[in-house]
Amino acid sequence: MTLAVPTLFDTPAAVDALRAAFGNAPVTGARRIIGGFSGADVFRLEAEGCAWLLRAPKARDALRDPERWLPCLRIAAEAGIAPPLRYADPQTGACITRFVEGRPLAEGFDGPREAMIAALGALARRLHATPPFPRFVDYMDGMADMIGQLRSSALLASEALDEELAGYGELDRACRALAPEPVSSHNDLNPRNILVEDGRLWVVDWEAAFLADRYVDLAALANNTTRDDAELAVLTHAYFGGPPTEAQSARLFLARQLNHVFYGVAFLSGLAGERPDARLAPEGIAADLREVRLALAQGRFPLDSWDSRVVYGLAHLRAARANLASGRFAEAVRLAR
Repeated sequence: MTLAVPTLFDTPAAVDALRAAFGNAPVTGARRIIGGFSGADVFRLEAEGCAWLLRAPKARDALRDPERWLPCLRIAAEAGIAPPLRYADPQTGACITRFVEGRPLAEGFDGPREAMIAALGALARRLHATPPFPRFVDYMDGMADMIGQLRSSALLASEALDEELAGYGELDRACRALAPEPVSSHNDLNPRNILVEDGRLWVVDWEAAFLADRYVDLAALANNTTRDDAELAVLTHAYFGGPPTEAQSARLFLARQLNHVFYGVAFLSGLAGERPDARLAPEGIAADLREVRLALAQGRFPLDSWDSRVVYGLAHLRAARANLASGRFAEAVRLAR
């Protein structure tokens, strides 16, 4: 096998993947792709007249278990939702998919926002209609574990974390009282994981995928892509095939708060891992999610910096806290079925 830059592929899993996928065919144009928070080695390369993406995870844990998420990727690829899959090894986690020559969702979609939002709703509907993904964990139990890990990190004092999570206990009880509607779920449908290529949407980064409640993905899309109630109505109409019922809207409201807490806790836990000795005084940090999203859209918010991710995580927790203190929360608890 010929490699244009042999030193790039410095793990046995990556080399084995290339050999298994392409044999002795020349592999050229190899370059490392920077970005993302998974920590995996990711490369773009060319072979057999096509561009490919090689992903070789460095870490393996309960969440990033390739024996679970690679079957999810395969199902999604067969449904035309994830890029076509050339190679996958559930033992090492290495996989090769077609490289999508696409652009991020916000700048790549050619058409009005309403059409983009409708396309996202239809995309989630297609994903949730695929054969069931493997099971992993009860979502609410997983959230409890994440919060426990953040608490044990001491990034925030216990009292400060309690304040940032005000109302979460009531949300937890409300969500656990509802019968789950399990579907094949990506579990991180944010704009960074949705690419546009020639007008087509592709979903990437499937490491968090497993069988989960349908509202997990729908809440992620609602929180990350819709700007107002009118756009939310477009999303839900495309997903449900018509206007949502009161009970469906109520469940989505609850799931959106859960999604805010998920992103807030996930970001802060990651930051604690990067700087184990860091301590935050959140009361002195301004974090408004609407302002953060506007700055992100305008390129004024570098999400790759530690301090910016602190603000981003706290902004999500505070969005949930405000909504959980509102009358809409009590109404949603009453109406959700």
